Amino acid sequence: MKTLIRAAAACILSIVFIEGMSCLALGVLALRRGHVSTYFAALLPHPAISRHVADLLPETFLLLKFEPRTLDGGRPEGSFDWHPLLGYYRPFLPDGTSRIRPTFQSDELVVYLLGGSAVAAGGISAHLQEQLQTVLKDHYTVRVINEGIAGYISTQEMVLLQTKILPFGNPHYVLAVDGYNDWLVTVYNLLNHSKEQAGVTEEIWPQADLSWFYYWFSEYQGRKRIGTVPGAFAQFVNVLARRILPHTYTGWLLNHIQNWVYIVLLPKFGVRTIDRYYTGRPDFLQTTPLPPERAALQAMNERMMAEACRARGARFFWVLQPGLPYRGDAMTSEERRKYTSEPPAYWQSLEHYYQDLRESARHSGDFWTSRFVDLSHPPPDQATAFFIDTVHLSDVGERHVAQSLAAVIMKDLAAHPMEHP
Repeated sequence: MKTLIRAAAACILSIVFIEGMSCLALGVLALRRGHVSTYFAALLPHPAISRHVADLLPETFLLLKFEPRTLDGGRPEGSFDWHPLLGYYRPFLPDGTSRIRPTFQSDELVVYLLGGSAVAAGGISAHLQEQLQTVLKDHYTVRVINEGIAGYISTQEMVLLQTKILPFGNPHYVLAVDGYNDWLVTVYNLLNHSKEQAGVTEEIWPQADLSWFYYWFSEYQGRKRIGTVPGAFAQFVNVLARRILPHTYTGWLLNHIQNWVYIVLLPKFGVRTIDRYYTGRPDFLQTTPLPPERAALQAMNERMMAEACRARGARFFWVLQPGLPYRGDAMTSEERRKYTSEPPAYWQSLEHYYQDLRESARHSGDFWTSRFVDLSHPPPDQATAFFIDTVHLSDVGERHVAQSLAAVIMKDLAAHPMEHP
């Protein structure tokens, strides 16, 4: 018993020591950046109980040198929560009190944006909110709600739409800015995961991740694994690493170090962040392009979302996400010329995938004629200022996308005016 007590005490003291040293290291970094007061407002009290953590990302002041956005596209923070694991609207706040079900006024024009990290950044929704409200202020109160989640693909957006937005969100317009993540998941799994798993053949892997059945089957398999001792332990470690560690000083410090390595250190040696995903077998994509069936499955997901919206009286638009495939992570004019003359295999793959998506939309007859918005190619005169990396948009890019989406909504409103109840 004494041994257990000593071991527990040693663990607690080790955690306290590590957390204390991490806190001091974060303070030194904040001091060097000149953001001590703002940064320590989040560091104290501890991140696990600080109310500032959700509003202040640890890399905001230390690495990426951008100011946090104050506009969120019209969504009050935390007013419309959704439990991503169980797939339903969460009626309780973290402290156990009940959450008021979201309400909408009769004169509100409610617009939802779906997508990955490019949408989740908030710039597109903020500009769209501003532009629509300026034009429609005499007719509607515009409410643009940003439902972008980093890394989401069309299958996950379909679940989000049908379990949260349609039942509880009162949408008039739903715009899904998709394309890049669906391709990225395909390539990443092809090069790193699926090809190594038993039973995953070249005929199966292009279809697996985007199918509705695969999504729920993987959820079912995950619940089965939790019922075993190894599975429960693995889940415990996963929760510890993903949910608990990020809310500690040590987790914040590790996040800083990781970002510094990827964003600052590696580029000094000519290593681009995006390349770490693909350098293993880029030649495979040159000899084995992604089959058209993969794009057809994404088009099927988009069609199901459009049909679900139509059944609820909402309008759905599939927006092909902007990308600059022949640029890669090129930052100088010489690098851009190289990427243009010798585009990497994986960027050629993205362009071919986008072309397959366009073909799938065209083969659907008139269904996508007014619902498909191709923003994949930025204006030539804005290309160099459109992105901050390979796919995420600068303010110029976000404003351009918002203007395009606002024009689509205005055109549709002119043809189909919204009826007030």
